[in-house]
Amino acid sequence: MKKLTLVSGLLALALLASCGGGGDDAPAAASTTPDATPGSSAQLSSFAGTWVGCFSEGTTSERETLVFTQQGADTFSAVSTGAHYAGAGCTGTVTSTSSESGTVTFTGTKTIGADTVNKFIFTASGSQPTKNVALVQGTNPVTLTFGKEVQDGGVLDAEGYPTTLESTTTGSFSKQ
Repeated sequence: MKKLTLVSGLLALALLASCGGGGDDAPAAASTTPDATPGSSAQLSSFAGTWVGCFSEGTTSERETLVFTQQGADTFSAVSTGAHYAGAGCTGTVTSTSSESGTVTFTGTKTIGADTVNKFIFTASGSQPTKNVALVQGTNPVTLTFGKEVQDGGVLDAEGYPTTLESTTTGSFSKQ
């Protein structure tokens, strides 16, 4: 899978992610400055909605759809569905589908390179909670990028959060 699959990565928000590969972009180094206070409710509300990404894995690919629904000031329900394709670019025959859901709780912010990212914990039913980071940016399109997970070559800080982001060309979701 790719990087952010629900349970794995945030869902790799443990939710998100698990789709695999990052890009060849050089990762931004993590800041050694202390974490900032949690993002405001208004800022966190930008995560709400439907996000779609297509992630190629060799000659196959996965279209992952993430739906975040705000439940409280810093808590969201999250549902990830994936359609796995025999061809690259999310084309061709769908060979399988997947789905998982859980809760995302934002726990603060940290700096990665020049970006302030939101830290979160994803908890799926029957799975261990996973930590990740997420960055919403842009205006048209609005993109969502997660931290690079260990299974994709990422490194974790002392608190267990990724220290780099996935490549924006191979690891981002677009808001629908």
